[in-house]
Amino acid sequence: MRSLVDHLAHLPIKPRFALIGEPTDMKLVTAHKGICVERTTIIGRAAHSSLPDEGANALFAAGAFLGYLDALAQELRAHQDARFEPPFTSINAGRMTGGAAVNIIADRAVIDWEFRPLPGIDPDQILDRVKSHAQKIILPRLQATAPEAEISFEQIARAPSLEADGSEDAEKLMRRLIGANESHAVSFTTEAGLFQKVSGIPAIVIGPGSIEQAHKPDEFVSLDQLQRARSMLEALIDYAEARA
Repeated sequence: MRSLVDHLAHLPIKPRFALIGEPTDMKLVTAHKGICVERTTIIGRAAHSSLPDEGANALFAAGAFLGYLDALAQELRAHQDARFEPPFTSINAGRMTGGAAVNIIADRAVIDWEFRPLPGIDPDQILDRVKSHAQKIILPRLQATAPEAEISFEQIARAPSLEADGSEDAEKLMRRLIGANESHAVSFTTEAGLFQKVSGIPAIVIGPGSIEQAHKPDEFVSLDQLQRARSMLEALIDYAEARA
């Protein structure tokens, strides 16, 4: 997908808009949150648990790191956008691994975490704050007994938010084609933000099915939703042919 949006960005004549077929219950979506997925690796020093001053516990450092993420998540709730549910930038720590045995000071911890910024929120500012806290507050405690200790960050995935601005013409057309009276905002992320921010192409998200059924056992899309999607695409094709 990234190679496609990079290619489109350099075309002399660009598509009028991009239609992203994610599950929205066939509602027009013109804004969504972004996503940044990070992996933070903490390296300490192993030692026997009876000799705590000989090691540097990466799991303790991971606990402090998670505590900071939690505190930052609470702080970010102050800036809200009522279009979204939840109406704030969220942070989630989804997985942590580390340690070898109960009687060994853990020399390694890996945390996979993400945050979903509202439109208008700079994700780099959030990430810079997290990295700064890790390097200036958490790492020195590890290096007090293990100078070789380190904390590193790896970006796993990233996609920008989708802004409603700039897609007015596409929104009006799609409203007319499907008979919709309003547009919506969602908290999940799609490729629409890439088309808008990287390619400079307005983007609309609409498709059959519900995000509430997505990524679950027995995921399904109703026949009625599929028929509505087909009718929308047929109307869009008819519109394009009439203008050809």
